[in-house]
Amino acid sequence: MDVIDPAIALQRAERRALSFLLVALAIFIATLFMPVHFLTGWVRAAAEAAMVGGLADWFAVEALFRRIPIPGLARHTNILIRKKDALGDGLARFVREKFLDTPSVVRLIEQQNPADALTRWLGSYDNTRQLSTVLVKVAGGVLDVMDERNVQAFIRRALDTMIDRLDLSQSAAAILDTLTRDGRHQALLDETLDYLVALLNEPQTREFISARIVEWLKTDHPKKEKVLPSEWIGNKGSDMISAAVTRMLAQMEADESHQLRQAFDRAVAGFIARLKHDHDLQAKLDDFKAQLKGDTALNAYVGGLWNEWRSWVKQDLAREDSVIGAKITGAAAWIGQELARSESLRKALDAQLRDAAERMAPGFADFVTEHIRATVHGWNAEHLSRQIRLSVGQDLQYIRINGTLVGGLIGAALYLIAQAPTLFARG
Repeated sequence: MDVIDPAIALQRAERRALSFLLVALAIFIATLFMPVHFLTGWVRAAAEAAMVGGLADWFAVEALFRRIPIPGLARHTNILIRKKDALGDGLARFVREKFLDTPSVVRLIEQQNPADALTRWLGSYDNTRQLSTVLVKVAGGVLDVMDERNVQAFIRRALDTMIDRLDLSQSAAAILDTLTRDGRHQALLDETLDYLVALLNEPQTREFISARIVEWLKTDHPKKEKVLPSEWIGNKGSDMISAAVTRMLAQMEADESHQLRQAFDRAVAGFIARLKHDHDLQAKLDDFKAQLKGDTALNAYVGGLWNEWRSWVKQDLAREDSVIGAKITGAAAWIGQELARSESLRKALDAQLRDAAERMAPGFADFVTEHIRATVHGWNAEHLSRQIRLSVGQDLQYIRINGTLVGGLIGAALYLIAQAPTLFARG
């Protein structure tokens, strides 16, 4: 079926309404030349009232869209153009009061049971798969439109900001304070001692020590090494060193007041104090931070990590069996299962959404109503008037037609009422 142009359809409707008015005018003029008779008067009254009704409704319709130069009435015409901004304000106020008020928004959420709806939706594999597909496409699009130079610059700025905000001396002191509280560092020392003892008892460790002893003999005492049993000295030396160190470590482990333990305590406490109060050490750490910020190797390493991650993500998102897509699908399905299993979780979600709506509704209503108001204010008044006329103008022409017909019927009825006493008197 062909679609009629709105402007042409409006012209046809206007001609149709005008034709009814012209017919009424023609009938009225015709009755002026007819003999005076009850029937002639009745028809003339109906035609006269039809013209009045048609003209009144024509004025009402036309006054909406254009100025009609009638003294005393012209300032009340051209309503849409004159009142465009007021129309926008009224529309915004109506939407706010009737649709976006907090009770209405909260009531809508309560009626819709969003947690149940979400549970049913996520319970379908097709839906979770579709959600995964959409998110994968969005993620791929975001990666495609990213400017690599801007991303790299952002990463460098973020890294520099993180380094600037990091107080190495105080942070390290706080960490060490926590680690050494209640003798925790001694427990760490015990673990280290156990590890060292086990390491010294390893054959590979003893072979390594023996080899170093032989190497020392050959390097520092080459002549003596030629006449001495180097391998035997190395093996025996390795055994002696391992045994001596193991014995010392065992003594430290067994004796909580061992002098080496106390020395370890003093060293840790001294280092923490230096971190907190030694300005020279703090200055060195600040210099180290400055070196980190300007280190090209570190920046290149971080940038390389981003490039590798971005490349892997793009390749994965392009695959049919995307790992990320599968994870999204699985996560969505798991959320649906948990919601279906736990009624309390669904009630909690509904409550959270209701509370969020109560908090956000006023701000959202302000945003939407201001957007409506600003949008209508920004419209061209004449263009708006024309668009509205094209949209509802055909229906408005039926008002003119109805005004003509109804006016004629009322005029005919009033004439009969006015002539009733005469008719009864004759009767």
